[in-house]
Amino acid sequence: MATASQTTATTPASAPDTDNASVVYEDGCYRLVEPTCSNCGTTAVSKNGSDTRHPKGRCPEHPEPTGSVGVQQYLCTNSACDTTTITPSLPFVEDGYQYIEQIRKDARSMYLHTEATLDGIQDYCVDRYHVKPATSTIDGWIQESLPCDSDSIEWRELQEDDEATSVAVVENPLPTYSGVYELDEFYMTIDGERKYRVTVWDHLMQAPVAEGIADRRTKDAIKQVVEPVLRTKPVLACLTDGWRGAAALVTDELGGLHYWCMFHKICNLWTALGEDLSELADEDDLTQIEQIGTLRVGTEVRQLLSEQAIPDADRRYTAARRRFEAVLDGIEHVPEQMQNQLQIIDDQFEKYAAHLREEWLPGTTNGVERYYSLTQPNRVNHRFRSTERALTFLQSQMTLRTVKHGFVSRETSLARARELFPDITEEAVELLFTDRKQRYLAWRDRPRG
Repeated sequence: MATASQTTATTPASAPDTDNASVVYEDGCYRLVEPTCSNCGTTAVSKNGSDTRHPKGRCPEHPEPTGSVGVQQYLCTNSACDTTTITPSLPFVEDGYQYIEQIRKDARSMYLHTEATLDGIQDYCVDRYHVKPATSTIDGWIQESLPCDSDSIEWRELQEDDEATSVAVVENPLPTYSGVYELDEFYMTIDGERKYRVTVWDHLMQAPVAEGIADRRTKDAIKQVVEPVLRTKPVLACLTDGWRGAAALVTDELGGLHYWCMFHKICNLWTALGEDLSELADEDDLTQIEQIGTLRVGTEVRQLLSEQAIPDADRRYTAARRRFEAVLDGIEHVPEQMQNQLQIIDDQFEKYAAHLREEWLPGTTNGVERYYSLTQPNRVNHRFRSTERALTFLQSQMTLRTVKHGFVSRETSLARARELFPDITEEAVELLFTDRKQRYLAWRDRPRG
């Protein structure tokens, strides 16, 4: 019986776009349906014994899910052909790999969709497929399926305070941009070092626009992420959490409306209120009636800033301004720290209440915050061994979130999904869509007139 080790030239018969890859399982052995030499194309081939393979992983598609697998070998009889032995490829194991293809697909899906660690994926393989691939092997599969596209990363170097700051940015190509953005930043650890992640989120498109990672959280570093990204896009309004330099960038350089997240301001106000009440109550400097009055002021301002616009937005905005002025008229007994917070809101009321004037403006950075909650797996340190690797992960997440949440067409969603899952069907892609996106697409595709 001939085996692969006894031949001088063994070629897997898995030539693309031909029937050579079609195999059947007969008499405990995989055979080619139409034996053909994948090198010279001749059908003048003869059986030449069989080989035994030992694929790793319990495969439900195989008639005998566990154990060794027999493979029929063939001999090319064309004397002018360099190929001597033809060996069919197994339908569930990619050439060059020992583990079945489904294990590798599952590892990639778990990496993209969950916060599973390499150890967690390894445990899943034991439970589902009865094998235990090394964590380094699993990591290799993931990096093969999601390679780092270094050409798509734009590096920028800044010289700040005699110290170099590195900024790296990747963009998410959307078919259109609404001009209404949320900007936020979040610290992360890469290879044991503290870095800062900066994200531009399109509020109306419900999709990320760009991700950047900076060595330091400085005004210029954040600007180097945001400004080049938005310079070539429409900019109507940008909502931020108040980082220094945002107003000048958005208003003066990009020509858009800059305003602040009311949630962050409410948190600052409530923190000041709590600290003041606690300190003054301990010192008996605030009567119970004054404490109640102070709480009432804080509650009124919080409710005022938390309200959303209605179709008659100008009337709502005017009413909100009138209510806030009434609050200011009665704050003589409010603690000084809270008075300072209220004065800040008064000085910049337009910045905090812009969402009351225009119903299409978000009042908070909840969109990008939700995106962070889905794409900030703090437990999974292996994903962030380098800036390049972190950005590769974030690139894949931008694509995935565009498919799931983004208000883009079915055609665009399918094309983007196949960047991550080449074999995914259109029906499967639609199962990824959120209910909100499904409703949007149903409205978008509805006949007019």
